[in-house]
Amino acid sequence: MTWLRKRYRLIATAKIAVAIGLMWFLIHGGKLNTAAVAGAAQRWPLLLLGIFLLYLQMAVGAWRWNILLNVQAVRIPLVKAFSLTMIGTLFNMIIPGAVGGDVIKGYYVSRCTVERKAHVVTTVLVDRVLGLVGMMAVATFAGLMDWSLVSSNRTFTSLFFFVAASFVGLCLGLLISFSASGRWAIALERLTHRLPGSAIIKRLIESLVEYRSRPYTVLQAVVLSFVAQALCCVSFYLSALALGYNDLPVRAYLLVVPLGLVTTALPVAPGGIGVGQAAFYGLFRLLPDATGGMGANACTVFQCLVVLMSLSGFVFYFTYKNEAAADVFSVPPPVADLPLEG
Repeated sequence: MTWLRKRYRLIATAKIAVAIGLMWFLIHGGKLNTAAVAGAAQRWPLLLLGIFLLYLQMAVGAWRWNILLNVQAVRIPLVKAFSLTMIGTLFNMIIPGAVGGDVIKGYYVSRCTVERKAHVVTTVLVDRVLGLVGMMAVATFAGLMDWSLVSSNRTFTSLFFFVAASFVGLCLGLLISFSASGRWAIALERLTHRLPGSAIIKRLIESLVEYRSRPYTVLQAVVLSFVAQALCCVSFYLSALALGYNDLPVRAYLLVVPLGLVTTALPVAPGGIGVGQAAFYGLFRLLPDATGGMGANACTVFQCLVVLMSLSGFVFYFTYKNEAAADVFSVPPPVADLPLEG
């Protein structure tokens, strides 16, 4: 255990060092203007609206996760789903990488639904994939709506086709997974029964198959993912407006923001700090009437909004710890066999 803690601390320290190094390089290289970023506070109404949209994004994400849990017969109130989503966002911020919050959400729910732990894990995984599908869908839709912007740069065109192909591939993967027959599930179980944790794999497969009978629920979750990612893009757009960047239309942000946010999900630096600035610097250089500095500055303001919103998760975290878990979660009890009347 001691070795694992030392290893984690070493990795966390390295990621923090990467973030600091990237920020130092961007600032001293003239790619990030800290004075301009600080000046965005003068347009605080735009920033408040941006934070509100981020909270709204969290609410939509909690709704999506809640309906996925309902398919697995795990019932929690939507308010509690939102609280756990905020707690997950908090841990995403304070734990290097972007999956710490998913682990926390799954842990809190699964410890109160012992018999359906694998089903809870499945919802967390499916929720993460659907979030990525929504992000790719926004970028693909925006690119098709403004093809002249996509075709204005060869690199941009290549990025768009990569994202569009990834979106189609993810949709096909979900379709195959959710529509697979019982024979496919049995065959997959046989292939994995000798692997470590085969019992868990079996329960995961069984819970995944349950979505096959609820296609409209999955479609609803995809639509909610699209809405959530679009709200995030608009919040980024408001961050740019707070900096005085009025030259780019909102549809341009719908295209480039999902591309840049994908890089911040990589477990390289806490909260994507430094990595996001570098990614948006490169992406904005591809846009007509934009500069790389605009992307780096807007990303920094946006990340400040995300940090403020995420840190409010402490309120939900401490509130949750003071609640009785038995009053929060409920799983339908098995129906007992009734004696036949003769």
